[in-house]
Amino acid sequence: MSVDDLLAALERNRQQQLEEIRRQAAERESGLRAAAAAEIAGLRARHAEELSLRNDNRRRQESRRLLREQRALLLAAEEELAERVGELAQKLLVELRLREDYPASFEKLCLELPAAAWEGVFVHPDDIDLARRFLAGAKPHPERGITGGLRAWGGAGSIEVDNTLDRRLARSLPTLVPGIIRELCEGAEDGASFQNTAAE
Repeated sequence: MSVDDLLAALERNRQQQLEEIRRQAAERESGLRAAAAAEIAGLRARHAEELSLRNDNRRRQESRRLLREQRALLLAAEEELAERVGELAQKLLVELRLREDYPASFEKLCLELPAAAWEGVFVHPDDIDLARRFLAGAKPHPERGITGGLRAWGGAGSIEVDNTLDRRLARSLPTLVPGIIRELCEGAEDGASFQNTAAE
């Protein structure tokens, strides 16, 4: 083999090695690019998921806050309504005493008392005569705090019955107010439905 042939063979070998190095470098670069792209995509996906979770958490917190505020407003409205209903009912009790059939109502309240020797009967000052008429033998006492009906005690104070209109109202208010609120809410929903239908 001549010197020229040897030099040519060495040159070919060098070129082949350079090409192999370039090919391996290109493959490695391509692999690194793919790995980097996958890592970036993974980071973006994790970031989007974290953002979504944060937004979900914010939405849940906001929903809970709004629900707490709504409940607080509803409770305040119910308390105010209960107070107004109580005031209105108290006024109606006063009007009830002025009705012509009030003596018959008073008699029914007296008949509801259990059989006993009533030592004390407390009534509105204007009901003294009614108490004497319907509770023979009892000594009625005037009490301005009573709107209507009567409060009686006997058995040396061991028996006491409060059959006043005021007490009966106080007992019925806890069940009366929720029913009124339900009716008002249903009325409001019907009104809203009517308005929506009319708007369409």
